[in-house]
Amino acid sequence: MVYITEISGIATRQTLIGNKGWQLSGADSVATDMDPPSVEALKSGFASDLHHLLLTAADPKSRVWSLGPQFVDSVRALGVAVEAPAQGTRVYYLDPVTYRLIAFDQGGGQGLLARRKFADFQRVGGILWPYHEERLLSGESVMRLDVRSVRFNTGVPDSAFEKPRADPKRSH
Repeated sequence: MVYITEISGIATRQTLIGNKGWQLSGADSVATDMDPPSVEALKSGFASDLHHLLLTAADPKSRVWSLGPQFVDSVRALGVAVEAPAQGTRVYYLDPVTYRLIAFDQGGGQGLLARRKFADFQRVGGILWPYHEERLLSGESVMRLDVRSVRFNTGVPDSAFEKPRADPKRSH
């Protein structure tokens, strides 16, 4: 996974390959290895995008059971618990008419509850993908994401995941 974040023209690139990760931050041209907690955070992010959430729920190794009607804010939803190996239990909230995943909860660190809510679904290559996401921690909004574009199966070359080598001219 390659995760690029740009805020006010400053970009950070984080790359996950299996159990290892590296990053480039801001104007820094040297890639640095990520520590184990940062790698685990990237792995958690990778496992919690819409695509991987649905794959996890469909995995025969996962235990899935109904929690019945639930509410996400004032919206009535169907609650479904999904317990996956090495991921713990998450609660998925489905729209009762379309069965689209509109939110999910997972236990955060230090007893905090992390919730992600999805909205503004648009078709991308025949797949409905959320163009708006809100992330909450114990009920408080901590991040809103508005997607500009989504592309699937674009033929990303393996070289996009390679860690850049340090420029020997800049290592002084």
